[in-house]
Amino acid sequence: METGPIVDTDRITITKGDISADLWLSGTVNENPAYSFTAKVFDVGSRYGLDGGQISKLTVWHNGNEVAS
Repeated sequence: METGPIVDTDRITITKGDISADLWLSGTVNENPAYSFTAKVFDVGSRYGLDGGQISKLTVWHNGNEVAS
């Protein structure tokens, strides 16, 4: 399965985790830093990923309150 880059640094900033070594990453949304996230990210997409992609688990917070999981 062809996939794009794991992290689009124009859109998000990784604050915890290393994209080359860790499965779990945390970060903020550049356009609106009130939104933060934690994601389980794999090198390649799979049927277990969101919409067949590289992220298998995702939680989103807005000002510290969970808004999506």
